[in-house]
Amino acid sequence: MKKLEKILQSKKCVWFRVSQNKKQKFLAYAKACGCHWVDGQEIDWRKDCCGGLMGIGRDFSLGYVSPMCWIYRSEDVLKIDF
Repeated sequence: MKKLEKILQSKKCVWFRVSQNKKQKFLAYAKACGCHWVDGQEIDWRKDCCGGLMGIGRDFSLGYVSPMCWIYRSEDVLKIDF
């Protein structure tokens, strides 16, 4: 959790490739880090679902990343396999 905060001090956002069997674990991780959905809603990792490509911004907002954006390489973005 502290590591995510530190990364977001130097990067614009962090993108995650989330495997199918780790989606609930990823949402639990995001919630524990203080993240919320981009629309401001609280993350409920037991009920919510996420895609295979997700992003967390400096404001700890969580949202979907399109595959087209994923393949575009940006130095302001760190990509992590979860």
